[in-house]
Amino acid sequence: MSKKNKSGANATYVRGILTIDLPHAISPVLWRQEIKDVTHISFALQVLPGGERALVLRANDGAEQIIASFGNQAAADEALAALREILLNPQSSGQAWRRGLWRILKWLVIVVLLWWAARFAMSLYVTLEAQKIVQEAESETAKANAPPEGVPIIADDYLQAPTE
Repeated sequence: MSKKNKSGANATYVRGILTIDLPHAISPVLWRQEIKDVTHISFALQVLPGGERALVLRANDGAEQIIASFGNQAAADEALAALREILLNPQSSGQAWRRGLWRILKWLVIVVLLWWAARFAMSLYVTLEAQKIVQEAESETAKANAPPEGVPIIADDYLQAPTE
């Protein structure tokens, strides 16, 4: 998962590795660290001597690590905002993969159901058409086999004619 903002700060958390790109720091930094659980860490901004702002990683055990220094408050706030989004929504690549697979599976089921419904509707139409054609053919056959009206027929032919 990647979060970008207009300062260029970028943070990703994939398979337990937190990567932070801070191009607008005093010394641009690409920071990367393996973090098993992002719920056990926090980030904060500290004011350093000289008015600089520092992005600091704080662990639950109280240890602090300065990641980058910023010359102004706006750049530091934007970098912290990128990290905030990652910490609020941590996702491993497995979760993203499963979500993508679910999306594909959902569309596949929809397509199969639409195909089945279309085929069912067509089979009803084809069946009705076939029945209609058979009925028309039977009535045409009956008309063709019927003796013409007004013509005398022999009694044997009349008795042997199929009844409907």
